Amino acid sequence: KTDQTQIASLLTSLNTQDAIQHLFEVVSGVKSMVFGENEILTQVKNAYDNATHCNSTKSQLNKLFQSAIAVGKRVRSETDISRGACSVSSIAIDALRQTQLDYFAKSILVIGLGEMGQRCLKKLTALGHPNITIANRSKEKTNQIAQVHQLQTETYDTACQSAGDYDIVIVATATKDPIIQPETLDTSQPTLLIDLGLPRNIHPDCHHIDNQDIINVENLKEIAASNIGRRKGETIKVMEIINHETQRLNQWVTHKNNACAPILN
Repeated sequence: KTDQTQIASLLTSLNTQDAIQHLFEVVSGVKSMVFGENEILTQVKNAYDNATHCNSTKSQLNKLFQSAIAVGKRVRSETDISRGACSVSSIAIDALRQTQLDYFAKSILVIGLGEMGQRCLKKLTALGHPNITIANRSKEKTNQIAQVHQLQTETYDTACQSAGDYDIVIVATATKDPIIQPETLDTSQPTLLIDLGLPRNIHPDCHHIDNQDIINVENLKEIAASNIGRRKGETIKVMEIINHETQRLNQWVTHKNNACAPILN
């Protein structure tokens, strides 16, 4: 009973209409953790695919989730809610592409393979960058990820000391002290340093070194806030799509139930 009470305290009970409205708003990105992001739609599609594979759905639930997926697709094709990256990791990659127009010819070092580092790496590999080296405190994790994406590796300590040998360095660790020091950078070689660490992974004195261009989380968060502000202007269009698809679902259920009370009432 205690476990049931604890679980019940974590749940929210919604009537059918509110539950459907919530689902449609989530797949649209209106109620995602990051406004307008695309990942939640993929997660809902995968969950639905798994449920159908296990024969856990019937006609009405199938129609509900098919409608939800249709809502998500319409919203992203008919509005600008997903235009412009909003996650710090995505903006970081966009920033380096804008500042390094020939970035495919540049060598990239990624230090730190936590959530932030892996998101950057995922986008870089999706873009097909040919020269990426990774490093992490855990050698096992480094080798595992390197094998999956066919990447070069460095030991963590070596990477911190040789950061100046790379054209672009993305640092995303949870260490308390800076791991990139001024003496490790080559003043004769221009380097773009992207510091995604909290606290800072790059020593403040590095900002005063010639040929070193440094972007940090604060810079990227300002861009993210601006992008999200523009996206929120699309909310009215999104809600119109949600209302339209809700009416279509209601009509389908009414017809299927031979004019019985709609599921959305």
